[in-house]
Amino acid sequence: MKNIHIKFAALTLVLMLAACSGKKVEQVKIQDDQIPVSTMLLGKTGHSENLLLTGQFTTDDETYLSFKTGGIIDKIYVRDGDYVSKGQLLATLDLTEIKALNEQAEVAYQKSKRDYQRVLNLYQDSVATLEQLQNTESVMELAKQQKLSAAFNLEHSGIRALTTGYVLKRLVSQGQIVGPGSPVLLVNGAGNQQWVLRTALSDKQWASVSVGDKALVDIPALQLTDIDAKVIRKAEMADPYTGTFTIDVLIVSNKVKPAAGMVGKLKLKLSAQSNVWAIPYEALLDANGDEAYVFVTSDDKKAHKVKVIIKSISEQLVLVEKGLEHFTHLILKGNAYLKDGSRIIINKTEQP
Repeated sequence: MKNIHIKFAALTLVLMLAACSGKKVEQVKIQDDQIPVSTMLLGKTGHSENLLLTGQFTTDDETYLSFKTGGIIDKIYVRDGDYVSKGQLLATLDLTEIKALNEQAEVAYQKSKRDYQRVLNLYQDSVATLEQLQNTESVMELAKQQKLSAAFNLEHSGIRALTTGYVLKRLVSQGQIVGPGSPVLLVNGAGNQQWVLRTALSDKQWASVSVGDKALVDIPALQLTDIDAKVIRKAEMADPYTGTFTIDVLIVSNKVKPAAGMVGKLKLKLSAQSNVWAIPYEALLDANGDEAYVFVTSDDKKAHKVKVIIKSISEQLVLVEKGLEHFTHLILKGNAYLKDGSRIIINKTEQP
């Protein structure tokens, strides 16, 4: 009987130890369910953005030069890349037909003058009527204007440089027939004008840019960096082919001499302030275009996975414009181990 009591007591002790041991295991398990994370206090702030863009150099006065009248090209005196001075003769037409038309206009004018003088004499002798005199006067005036037009066409049968610069492209050849206004040469005024970096932006980027915004430009081909520049012009209409909007950024220094079409890199600091959340890159998950996911919390006990809308990405921060309205803290470190609804324990809270 004594042995039975001893065995019962021993069994009871074993069960109690097992129960205690099981409780301890369960406590450890609950603690292990809480994933340690670090967080950042959320709050909107005014933030000046930096846009990183790429564009091509041009001058503010690139011009397609053409003849006033059509005809056969007699001479083209320049080639691509030639330096030209203001007023320099660049190309001429064959003047045979144009001179003939000018002579015809001169002959017609002289005849109209004689006719007018004859009718004037007759009118003074009361032979011709006032109407006849007025008609011949009108014919003389018309012939005079036709003479001026022919002389103007003759004078503009050559192309001259409008300013000092370079020939960017010769578009036709000698002996070719061209119509009035057909482009013959593309020139710029690089000799006198400063250079402009022209770049394309999305509609959202365009809306955030203001004329006068400061910028820094790099020219990789010339190994030049951080050249001072500023926005001088915004296009008021989208390009019909690309759907983008262009801006012109003026290089402040007149010592920089790139070539037309050379690529430049632009870092544009926007003057407009954006009321956004500025968050670190490490907080982003599953980014796709302007959408991404982050983990947030409001009670420091449970993590929530939410979608955010990205306004832009700068060199150091991601600017979020929507999605964080209802939360107080953003989870930074430890988010790779989380899922929606995970229990968390806060190790550290950083200030924004």
